[in-house]
Amino acid sequence: MDALVVAQRHLRHVGKDCLVAFDANLYSVPARRVRPRQLVEIRATRSQVVLHSTVPDSAGSTLLAVHFRVVGRGARIVDERHSPADALGGKGCSSVARELGLDRRTVRKYTLARTWHEVVRRAPRRPSTLDPYLDHLQQRWDEGEHNAVILQQELVRKGYLGHYQRVKTASAPLRRGLPLDEPRERPPSPREAARWIITGPGQHGLHTTERLRRLLEH
Repeated sequence: MDALVVAQRHLRHVGKDCLVAFDANLYSVPARRVRPRQLVEIRATRSQVVLHSTVPDSAGSTLLAVHFRVVGRGARIVDERHSPADALGGKGCSSVARELGLDRRTVRKYTLARTWHEVVRRAPRRPSTLDPYLDHLQQRWDEGEHNAVILQQELVRKGYLGHYQRVKTASAPLRRGLPLDEPRERPPSPREAARWIITGPGQHGLHTTERLRRLLEH
């Protein structure tokens, strides 16, 4: 950091290709240390843009990248070491995918993962009364409202009938710079699937009909 006092501090989400938007320009962060939509802090002076994670790594560091501050608009300031290809010995995800016979998205997922927890399959989360209000919760958080009590009061005015604790729990990932935990549908058990198949089509509800269709497509 230069000798000048930090003039600006901002929170921004990591966007496509691990780029963070600031002052009408894009600055790169290391693909191995961030995930899409993760929240990062920008500390800018007149000559530098320094990007920090909102959560320290295992060594206690939050520093992600240091860039010269660009004058103008529409520039992409990219450190090649931040690319996922750097973690693959200079090869691209597509090249490695062809060599291993894997889907390119699978290679990219494992390349960007910082820990094994990010690639293991998590158990499905049960639906919640808060689910219809997650978009509003994310929007208000991005706008700077981080008080769970106030957020819960706003949701109640929109029709939410759940408890404050559920709002506080749902916003916990946001405080760590992570995306909201979206509900994931539980796969049917073998017995459920067999019952769906042998039951007459006209006896299924719309939800079950759609789930059966997706099941049979696999």
